[in-house]
Amino acid sequence: NNLIKILIKITTTSIRKFNCLIENTSLIVIAYSEGRVVGFARLFTDFVRWADIYDVVVDPEYQGKGIGKKLILKFINHQYPKVSRVRTFILGTEDKFEFYQSLGFKRDTGNHFMTLTRTHRDDQLINHH
Repeated sequence: NNLIKILIKITTTSIRKFNCLIENTSLIVIAYSEGRVVGFARLFTDFVRWADIYDVVVDPEYQGKGIGKKLILKFINHQYPKVSRVRTFILGTEDKFEFYQSLGFKRDTGNHFMTLTRTHRDDQLINHH
């Protein structure tokens, strides 16, 4: 699969290291079309306050079809119960600022990091130690 080759290239240098990277990731979202991987994103989290989103990749043939948006929304709209209490999501981008802003992320001044803070989760954090 072309997307798997792209992922291995941008994340590591070998399939062995890539497998290790996958095994040590908190959550992974994969988009398929006709049995083929066409989108991928991964998340590291403490499942309470923080989550970092990495390696959001969509096959070039499928870009512009909403797949990247669906991948991110699966994380931030707590479609995974373990992530429902996470207050702050962080990611880095070099050129997709407008895309992530459309999903509610705010750009940190002077760098490539963006954050999404769900302040409505504060009550859950306070009431559920």
